Amino acid sequence: MPWLDQHRSEPFFLFVLFLEPHSPYNPPSEDDIFKTEAYPNETNTGYDLKRGHLFRLAMMGDQQAVQRLYDLYDGKIHFGDRYVGELMDHMKQIGLSDNTLVVLTSDHGEMLYSHPDEFLTFDHRSLYDPVMHVPLIMAGPRMPKGKVVDAIASNVDTAPTILNLVGLPAPSDAEGHSLLPLIEGKVKSVNKYIYGEEDVIAPLRSVRTEQYKLIENLWTGKVQLFDLSHDPAETQDLYGSGLAVQADLLQHLHQWMVKNHASLQERMAEWRRYSQDPWAREQITDDQTIGGHMLIKGGGWHSDESTAAASYGGGCLWTEGGDGTRTATWRVDNPLIGEYKVYVYYGHPAVGVLATNARFTIGSDGKEGTTTVDFTHGSGDWSLLGTFRNPRSVGLTNAANGAVIADAVKFVRVGE
Repeated sequence: MPWLDQHRSEPFFLFVLFLEPHSPYNPPSEDDIFKTEAYPNETNTGYDLKRGHLFRLAMMGDQQAVQRLYDLYDGKIHFGDRYVGELMDHMKQIGLSDNTLVVLTSDHGEMLYSHPDEFLTFDHRSLYDPVMHVPLIMAGPRMPKGKVVDAIASNVDTAPTILNLVGLPAPSDAEGHSLLPLIEGKVKSVNKYIYGEEDVIAPLRSVRTEQYKLIENLWTGKVQLFDLSHDPAETQDLYGSGLAVQADLLQHLHQWMVKNHASLQERMAEWRRYSQDPWAREQITDDQTIGGHMLIKGGGWHSDESTAAASYGGGCLWTEGGDGTRTATWRVDNPLIGEYKVYVYYGHPAVGVLATNARFTIGSDGKEGTTTVDFTHGSGDWSLLGTFRNPRSVGLTNAANGAVIADAVKFVRVGE
């Protein structure tokens, strides 16, 4: 606001970044106004056992915890909205409202348990619409009040639009298009296809039209196709069902990738440099990290938060041995390039009979290595699972002769 006071008589471009709403969902009490009967007194202020207890409950399928996280997230939005409002009020007070274009947008949304088999609450490591569909709200000169434009657009369109609105040309190499013709009602669309990229957890690419979205995993080759007009929640994968649009979308996605991607060798070299950074040489992920690092499936998991159990971070999850339908998966945050020793850590919770043949699967470079762990020995310490090249994930199944423990996994770089 002081900056605006100083420069209000000049042409200016001001970029204001609000981190909120972001995890953890911890609005001040005056903004925690969306409470329901779901854990109204529970808060969420971090990622350890005490401060992130709601995350832990939600991860185990507690729908009341999920609801409370929704309520807190809404409170965090309200918190951010208050400060946007203060800024807008100040602009009005100093006479900037009539001649200043205001654009409100975001870099990503939140999964909010819309795909609980793949991603958790505040995870945005995906290309599903809860992450990709972000606000784009404009106010000011040439902006019709209250008008909603229902057409596909991309963040790369924002800069050309702003420049067009203030009478400046877009850069000759701009990938996006001005949305002004849409706003003025002169055309019904400016984009036939829009694209998305994601390189945390897994490299994903997407292309969509008004009706369809196609997502491709560059590691696994898995492709998904959704009809967003009939399935906006993206739950029914139509890939392989014979739709003619499938080939068209794949063709345009691959053409776009050829145009915009560095070569695989260049990308691998960049990840390799990242992996050599001292802070990236050793990475630990566990059930306290919550985000997208660890995912449990199949139901029937239990929480142990006993300090006597000597678990990593003071708590672990466990489930009885069975048919293998209950699983835990630990995922690294970015590609690890090179040779890594992979360790597993577990305490000794009071769960009865522990498995002596717990099966771990280590995914690396499209391959899988397996090993078994005896949970009755080595508790409270790191146990080596083996050395793997370019590891990506570690999985555990409950197909065992006793209870299995999902605690922590460590990746330590040992060579090229």
